[in-house]
Amino acid sequence: MPPAARKSAARSLEESQCVFLSGEDDFAVDRRARQILETWQQQFPDAEVEIIEGRVGSVSEAVSALRQFTEAIQTFPFLAPQKFVFFKKCTFLGDDRTSSGRDVTALTAGLPEELKRLEGTPIRVLWTAGKVDKRKTFYKSIG
Repeated sequence: MPPAARKSAARSLEESQCVFLSGEDDFAVDRRARQILETWQQQFPDAEVEIIEGRVGSVSEAVSALRQFTEAIQTFPFLAPQKFVFFKKCTFLGDDRTSSGRDVTALTAGLPEELKRLEGTPIRVLWTAGKVDKRKTFYKSIG
């Protein structure tokens, strides 16, 4: 990709309302997420930031994290012009037992619609994950 196109793609990514980053290189994903979050915070220094840990070890922990995330994106900022929700290091989007849990699958299936509802709101979402199962409905519907 030419440098101008790369710069344009990066600019649009940082201006997006919802950003999903994934990959097997955790360091690179984390570094890029920090860059995006820093850019957003420079644009809106008074923004409220909510960080939700997505690293889980069981279906019940994944369900809890997903519910916390859903609640965060449905709650408008209090006394702040913007709200950033950072759902970091999600480990339940791969091809493992936790990812295949019925409750996890049901909750992730409804998230693309929830994320679409954010359009035009003062809420921005940054979501990072490791390896993602690209065969799953969730991944296909956020693309």
